[in-house]
Amino acid sequence: MSGDASTFYTARFLLPYYLVRAADNVLTCNVYRDGAQVSATSGTCTVYDSTGEQVATGATSTGTSPAYTLAAASVPDTLNLGNDWRVEFDLVIAGSNYRFKNKAHLVRSHLYPVITDVDLYRRQKQLD
Repeated sequence: MSGDASTFYTARFLLPYYLVRAADNVLTCNVYRDGAQVSATSGTCTVYDSTGEQVATGATSTGTSPAYTLAAASVPDTLNLGNDWRVEFDLVIAGSNYRFKNKAHLVRSHLYPVITDVDLYRRQKQLD
């Protein structure tokens, strides 16, 4: 064991959030410690636009996948599409507060993969 008694938590953000205009967006923040997912007892989520202005804030759900639904009214069709948005989760884990930040983009619609794992396995047998 190292001499540092700190507890390290890591949020698993695979990509930036893609916030679709005029649609409800569910934002989640899965947190891990030593490879195991941990639970949050409470939390809040705050969304900021590209100028740093707060767009929305609210309580998250609790448990191993804290989530917040960004209402469609908070990101209307009149907003300009763009990068440099930010999402912050303030979560209470094991009695302490932790802040996790991720980038976000305001987009017209979700992108869906045009290729699946099965397609890759069919093309390159070594991947399977």
